[in-house]
Amino acid sequence: MLEKETRLPCGRALGRARLEAERPLLLSGGLASQVGFGTAACLAPEQLGGEPVDQRTDIYALGVILFEMLTGERPHPGDKPSELAPDLPAELDEVFARCFARVEKRFNSVEEMLASLSGL
Repeated sequence: MLEKETRLPCGRALGRARLEAERPLLLSGGLASQVGFGTAACLAPEQLGGEPVDQRTDIYALGVILFEMLTGERPHPGDKPSELAPDLPAELDEVFARCFARVEKRFNSVEEMLASLSGL
C-alpha cells in the first residue's frame, strides 16, 4: 500500500519501533519523524512526540493501513469504519478504536488484535 502524498509504502512504519527508539528525531513543521522510516500518517502519537515506542506502536500503524484498505480513507479522530463503509460490521469500530487509543489502552500484541477480529 502506498502513502498517498509521497507514494512511499505506508507499511514502512511497521516493525520499526525498536530501531526508531535509537535514532535521532527530525522536527519539521511541528511533526517529528524518524530518519528514513515510515510516513507521518502511519506514525503513532508517541512516535511523533519522541516518547518510548514498542509493539503497540506497530499496532497503531497496522490499524492505519487496515482502516485505509477497508474504507479507502485515512483515519481521522472519531472516524468509524462502519460509517465510512456501511457494508462493514459495526463491531470493527471497537477494534479500530483500540488500535488508535492511547498507548496504554491499545492492543498489547498483534495476536490480541487478531483474536478480536476473529470473533467478528
